[in-house]
Amino acid sequence: MLQYIARRVAAFVPLLFLLSAVSFAIIELPPGDYLTSYMLRLEMQGNRVSEEHLANLAAYYGLDKPVYTRYLLWLRNILFRGNLGWSFAHDRPVSAVIGERLGLTLVVTLSTLIFTYVAAVPIGVYSAVRQYSFFDYFWTFWGFVGLAIPNFLFALVLLWIAFRYFGVAITGLFAPEFVDAPWSLARVWSMLQRLWAPVLVVGTAGMAGLIRVMRGTLLDELRKQYVVTARAKGSLKGDCCSSIRCGSPSTRSSAASAGCCPPSSPAPPSPPSCSTCRPPDRCCWARCRRRTCTWPAAS
Repeated sequence: MLQYIARRVAAFVPLLFLLSAVSFAIIELPPGDYLTSYMLRLEMQGNRVSEEHLANLAAYYGLDKPVYTRYLLWLRNILFRGNLGWSFAHDRPVSAVIGERLGLTLVVTLSTLIFTYVAAVPIGVYSAVRQYSFFDYFWTFWGFVGLAIPNFLFALVLLWIAFRYFGVAITGLFAPEFVDAPWSLARVWSMLQRLWAPVLVVGTAGMAGLIRVMRGTLLDELRKQYVVTARAKGSLKGDCCSSIRCGSPSTRSSAASAGCCPPSSPAPPSPPSCSTCRPPDRCCWARCRRRTCTWPAAS
């Protein structure tokens, strides 16, 4: 196991370097740089920028160096200084921009994961145990709907419903007055009031897929021999007794020896429909498992 982990890590490190180099090259492909767009923006506002000022900015950001040198400097700052660079769009360090969004991303991700498993696992198990029932068809239908509807369309519908019927604009995790406010109980409550929308949108597709996986997997397990044997030996006594009570005398005596039904109970008469089965126990057991047996119970 440790050797497998070591091999995966050894393959992961050069892959990261390759991805970073390709990403850096793609960013450098378009003509111009930040200073060009900065100069054009100032000129549109009616301001003039001196060549000396542009040269100082180029030296400060390392834009006067070759591409490979800038890449190595950028990589060195990340690995040894933890400096991800400066965000020109937000005029802040990139680490600060990522940091303030990382916590909210984790909250939404964990909430979605909890919602997906808490809702999907019981529904999948119930659909498998009650196969072809009304609820099985109901959740199967909504599972396919959840897989078919795109997340962005579902989000737009939720936005309209929340604003039309509840008067709440859930365009973010916070109300407008709490966007830049410090953390407080009121800000947390504002987030919880709007958290259900992204959790429902992101978790619907995952929940629908997990329901199908749980249902199919459990149906495969319920049909395996060890489950049938466990039921025959009395692991599920209520189900076993309700099934065996209409079986043949030999089946009932086997169940009684396994401790499923009391041996003193009189056996029901063998039905004519099972007289052609060889052996009859297998036919009767299959009928009882499907709950299609209508033979009279023992008195």
